[in-house]
Amino acid sequence: MEAKQRFYSKSVIVWRVSHDDSLLAIGLMDNVYGKAQPITFLTIFNLNGNISSNHIVKYREQYGGQVADARWNKQFFEMNEESNFLKIDGISGATISVNSIKKGVMKLSLLIKTILSDLQ
Repeated sequence: MEAKQRFYSKSVIVWRVSHDDSLLAIGLMDNVYGKAQPITFLTIFNLNGNISSNHIVKYREQYGGQVADARWNKQFFEMNEESNFLKIDGISGATISVNSIKKGVMKLSLLIKTILSDLQ
C-alpha cells in the first residue's frame, strides 16, 4: 500500500507516551496540505502499530473544518498499515481536507512500524 502523498516538511514530530519507564504509545504529529493552508494533525499509535486516536491540532482553511470533528476522527480507531483507508467517510464541502487527512494518516501508519522497531 502506498499513501501517494509527499511529506509536508522534512520532519515528523514523535512523542513517546510512557508511564513509569514503560512505553505505552507513540504520537506522531504531521502536516498535510489543505486547499491553500497546512492542516496539522496528531495520530496516536499503540505498540502494535494500530491507531488509538487521531486529532486535528490546527485547521487553517476557511472551509472544510468538519474534519476536526471527534466523531469523524474516530473512524481511524484501530486502523493500521493494512487497513482500507478508502472506507473513511467523506464530508460534503470538505473533500480536499478529507482526502489530505486520510492520506496523511495512512502515510503515518506506514511510518510507525519503522519508528517502533527503532525504539526497541
